[in-house]
Amino acid sequence: MALISICIPTYNRLEYLKECLKFFKDEVDLYPFILNDVEFLISDNCSTDGTDVFLHNFSQVNPEFKFKRNVTNLGLVGNLISCINAVDTEYLWFVSDDDKLEREIVNNVLSAIKENYNPEFVFLNYYIKGKPGYTLNSGYFPNSKDVALDIFNEGYGSLVFITSCVYKTTNLRSLSDNLMFTWLGGPLLYSFHSLSKGSSFIFSKPLVYFNSSNASYSGLKKELKLKFENYIPILEYLPQIGYDQLKINKTIRSFINKQSPSLILYFIFFPSKIFYLFKYISFKTLISLPINTVSYLANRIK
Repeated sequence: MALISICIPTYNRLEYLKECLKFFKDEVDLYPFILNDVEFLISDNCSTDGTDVFLHNFSQVNPEFKFKRNVTNLGLVGNLISCINAVDTEYLWFVSDDDKLEREIVNNVLSAIKENYNPEFVFLNYYIKGKPGYTLNSGYFPNSKDVALDIFNEGYGSLVFITSCVYKTTNLRSLSDNLMFTWLGGPLLYSFHSLSKGSSFIFSKPLVYFNSSNASYSGLKKELKLKFENYIPILEYLPQIGYDQLKINKTIRSFINKQSPSLILYFIFFPSKIFYLFKYISFKTLISLPINTVSYLANRIK
């Protein structure tokens, strides 16, 4: 039985998918022994661009690459959940079809797992716009709650970026009764929950190139709801699974301070939410909101 499932969720991005599968096919050709530990599953979210025909033909020639097609479009997180339910391996690694990976990344992931006491979570550092996404701690950590907060505080998107996160499958399945499991921001919960379970391994060298132009949360209102209606409740939930309450409160305040450029816009679009977040807003953040908002909008227009 394989150790890890590499699951590739896809929807109407056939050209990206072809490049992604070519990468992994080349990895298998170079290192055929990885098939002793790895299985591949492509999950087509009811694409309409010929993805299903391509995958049928591709899997005929390359049977190690299995695929399934959802009857209807389940949405991004619904497609992730369908993968969680479809695999039987100890570990699961979602790889977005449009991200680019460094050669030997599969070997690196397998080594991180086998040589480090089967960690609950593996984090693969990444490049975004030419810069590393994470610059702090690296290596093996027997207790990972503080590491989780370090990663989030440096860049809140890191633990949401599925291609950088390798999970134990049972940790994901144990969340199935949690309402937040199905949210667009669900991957943040997946990561924090996994990191609360014990050990982790963090790669400091970037191994993934994040294609931010195709983010599933694009669109101003969706971005605002994701930040303030997904991430904040997920952070508030963390003390229930062992995270320190004072550190979580500090993290939430820091996050809102960093997001202050978009806070006024959130209150304009969703005015009923202002009292819910007000307890986390410092006076310094409050007085800087107008200037930060103008700067935020100017950068979006560029």
